Amino acid sequence: DPSAQQIRAYSPAADGSGFPAKATDWLATARDVSTMTSTYVDGDLFTAAAGSMVRFVSGKSDGWAPSAPADQLLRPAPRYSLVTAGSDRRTGQIYGYDRASSRLIALDKVDGTYRAQYRLAGGVQDWSDLRGMYIVPGAVSAPATLVWLSRDGVSQSVLQSVPDVAPQPSSPAPSPGGPVKATPTPTNKP
Repeated sequence: DPSAQQIRAYSPAADGSGFPAKATDWLATARDVSTMTSTYVDGDLFTAAAGSMVRFVSGKSDGWAPSAPADQLLRPAPRYSLVTAGSDRRTGQIYGYDRASSRLIALDKVDGTYRAQYRLAGGVQDWSDLRGMYIVPGAVSAPATLVWLSRDGVSQSVLQSVPDVAPQPSSPAPSPGGPVKATPTPTNKP
């Protein structure tokens, strides 16, 4: 609610018929929420606001800050427009979409440490109109899957690390933690 500078939380009726109770304020103090473009709640609240990602704990920004990928020579610092995750509170990763660089960045939920970044392989532009997304966790040691919505429908992609460029026989392999890509697997296309 930008007019109240607040995020409102509504509790559902026990029978699922609606939200009869009055809303409660999520934030401990009023703050400008007009620049928030996405939120994700897992007990903590993560927001994409004015290009930054912020975590709120018990209604307060707790000093959590995302670290940036070490690729500033290739791409500008990320500006997040969407956030999502697929794990419980304080476990796993939070993912932020950086529209300008058409990449998904994975950050540790606990301390904001950069973990990986994902881009669609082969220059595919399916994220150019990304409107929403969610993560489906992988089984035990399997990678997670990103499901996204665009003007072309609903698509999914396994978040699997692959090198940016195939290593040449005389070249060393890419370093771990470098940029990674995701291969698209469209589903339910109209």
